[in-house]
Amino acid sequence: MLDIWEGYFGRAINWHFAQHYDRLELTIFPALNNAQTGYGFIEVGGYRENGTYQPFSLNFDIIAHEVGHLIIFGEIGVPDPEAQSANTGDFTNLPPIWWRSFPPFTSIR
Repeated sequence: MLDIWEGYFGRAINWHFAQHYDRLELTIFPALNNAQTGYGFIEVGGYRENGTYQPFSLNFDIIAHEVGHLIIFGEIGVPDPEAQSANTGDFTNLPPIWWRSFPPFTSIR
């Protein structure tokens, strides 16, 4: 996934945590019904469907989504925690630079 984005950017993308960690760590917590990104790590869990455990660690879309957060953090910085909504956890009050920092990748096929 990172290789694909580096192709779009035409250069290497550096992790925002690179000065402290030399690699990204993937941590699997089977009881976690979520996936999240932090400073140098991605934590993933999974869910049960029809009695079968479905791990998020094997879902490319979920891993790609979390790596996307890390790419944004590396390219334009980590958002100010004050911009995070107390109700939803979303970053709804981000400055306009966050929404104008990238070309319109939605047109890429």
